[in-house]
Amino acid sequence: MVESQTGQFAEGDTALDQVSSSGKPGLRILLVEDLPSDAELAERELRGAGVSFIMTRVETEEEFIHCLESFAPDIVLSDYCLPSFNGMAALQLTQKLRPTTPVIIITGSINEETAVACMKAGASDYILKDRLSRLGPAVLSAWEKAVLHREKETALVALRASEERFRTAFDNAAIGMALGDLEGRFIRVNRAFSEMLGYPKEQLATMTVAAVTHPEDVNSSWQMTRALLAGEKEICHSEKRYLAREGRIMWAEVGLFLLRDPEDKPLYFVAHIQDITERKCIAAELLRSRDFYLTLFEEFPTIIWRAGVDGKLNYFNKTSLEFSGLSFEEALNDGWMQAAHPEDLARYLGSYLEAFSRREIIQIVFRLRHRSGEYRWVVSIGKPFYDLEGRFAGYIGSCIDIHEQI
Repeated sequence: MVESQTGQFAEGDTALDQVSSSGKPGLRILLVEDLPSDAELAERELRGAGVSFIMTRVETEEEFIHCLESFAPDIVLSDYCLPSFNGMAALQLTQKLRPTTPVIIITGSINEETAVACMKAGASDYILKDRLSRLGPAVLSAWEKAVLHREKETALVALRASEERFRTAFDNAAIGMALGDLEGRFIRVNRAFSEMLGYPKEQLATMTVAAVTHPEDVNSSWQMTRALLAGEKEICHSEKRYLAREGRIMWAEVGLFLLRDPEDKPLYFVAHIQDITERKCIAAELLRSRDFYLTLFEEFPTIIWRAGVDGKLNYFNKTSLEFSGLSFEEALNDGWMQAAHPEDLARYLGSYLEAFSRREIIQIVFRLRHRSGEYRWVVSIGKPFYDLEGRFAGYIGSCIDIHEQI
């Protein structure tokens, strides 16, 4: 092995300035050459081209393998033919041990067939010794291509890792997820969405979104996709019905957004799907229950009233309106007060508002005008009620006619 030689950058050169600007040598060049005079010519050409480098020269395969590991060259320059070694062997060993390191073949004479063989085998370039002026530019070009190749490989590795993380998160998400193309066909669905609809993932991937959407919701689904494609929205939320296997209808809360490429060209849609069928069933049951009890209230033979959180009355049953002769609109809010006896109204309101502020049971006796014009004694009883989340929602009460008892 021959001692390393160091060359310097010409001031203002590019390509390797970032290496030399720190004060350290630039390229590490491993030269396979048995003639010192030829090695000196190569060094002179590199310095003349403004290449900053540290060079190690070897002559044998053993030295070459050792330097590939210990010297870790950025680029290999190899004579095509040496007494005990050759350029093609150096190329093969480099590809095996340092596959991203470029190799340039230097030779005294080479025919076209051999040159083609070198390039096909993976050499970055080949240089004739009587045209060494090409060496500097060839080294810089090979190194720049190697850097770009490594950056590309690094980016690809990062991209594959990112895609793998996305694929893992996508496939194992607790909620349903689906990718769809711009024509409305599924590209990929996850296990959760497959189980929601009861179709195998492979079958869903051959279906359209419209095929599993309730006919009454197809138009609203298309409106969301059009809004995203037009750039009117970044994400759309909706509730829609899916047609699950065997005719079952599944209600879902859907979040839909559009992925675009770096040039803002639409790529595909991504949907997050949450099964809300049970929630919808509970809500429907609550509505049915509410309607049932409202019907009971309406037909109840006693006056029923309800007040909101502001204390104003917002509901009167049919019996209440029949008693007073007022319409619902006339009685709403404070309108019912016109049916209270003027001598009792101030006392009633004082007791009512005090109990209301304390969330206490209301029980007040006062006179209320009958539709016949007669004022009748009634007892108004009310108590606070709360919604399903435990929040105060107002008062519910009744008025019982006790006129005959007084």
